[in-house]
Parts: sequence; C-alpha cells; structure tokens
Amino acid sequence: QDKYPDTAITSLELDSDWGSYFYKIEGVDDQKEYEARIDAQNEKMESVLTEEDKAEGILEFQTKGQYLQEGQTIIGNAGKGKVNAGGNTTAQKVVDEVKIAVIIEQYNNGSWSQVYTWREVAYNDYVVSTSKTLEVPRGYYYRARGIHSANTDVGNSFTDGIWMD
Repeated sequence: QDKYPDTAITSLELDSDWGSYFYKIEGVDDQKEYEARIDAQNEKMESVLTEEDKAEGILEFQTKGQYLQEGQTIIGNAGKGKVNAGGNTTAQKVVDEVKIAVIIEQYNNGSWSQVYTWREVAYNDYVVSTSKTLEVPRGYYYRARGIHSANTDVGNSFTDGIWMD
C-alpha cells in the first residue's frame, strides 16, 4: 500500500515455489492491475508486475559496508521487442574493484528465469556502469536484477517487471 497508495488489494495468498514460501498480492487501481510477491521468510518485496514502460531498482543495504555506497538497475521498453537495460555501482571511495552484474529475467508461469546476463568491472575506480539493448520475445514481463560489489561488499537490486507486447 505504501508504494501504490491508490491500489485496492483484490487477492492475498500464501504460495510456494520450489520450497520457498511467499505472499502473492494482487491489486488494481483505475488504470492498471498489479501483482507483488513478498518473501515469507525475510518479508522483502519482490518485483511488482506493471504495465509501465520502464522500471528502476535501487540497492537496499542489509548492513552498510565500508566500500559499497549504492547500486541501481533499470529496464525500459525500447519498442519492437527490445529492452534497454543496465545499471551502475558506486563505491564510497576509490577501490581495487567495483563491479556490476546485470541479469535480465522473464516472468513465466509464476516465476522468474534468467534470459540474459553480463558483467562490467572497473579497477582502481569508484564507479562502474553498463547498458545494453536486447531483443526479447514479446508477451512476457521482464525485469533487471543487479549484483553490485565494491571490494568485499556485495548487494543486490532489482526492478519491477515491465510488460513487453
């Protein structure tokens, strides 16, 4: 309700996927339908399925490390069955290695599966970024996940799922 305050919840159920339990929440507003999943173990929200043209994910820290400052992933509909996707990782200072891995996932039959992945590394720097335009099959939701690291600190981010028609 915090992220989408004008959305009415239409369904709430406890479900499982390969032994992992999650809450599946469905809702609607005047223009769109939404679906969200919350991990039942750690109560963290997973990607929302949305009709938006683009989505952004920001790194959430479990505990702030001494090297990693922030990370971001983004995905957008580039038209004609293509997505623009990428991300960046920022360290708090110049580090030996700052990295990002971007994973593009497709939502199918209730779960996310990897369809593309790539990595970028910067040495003796404080920031790294990458982006690509990729061709994807239409008729599915897609999201970008990022794995961000600066020296020994590691964190994750992910976007909401965008519909590709």
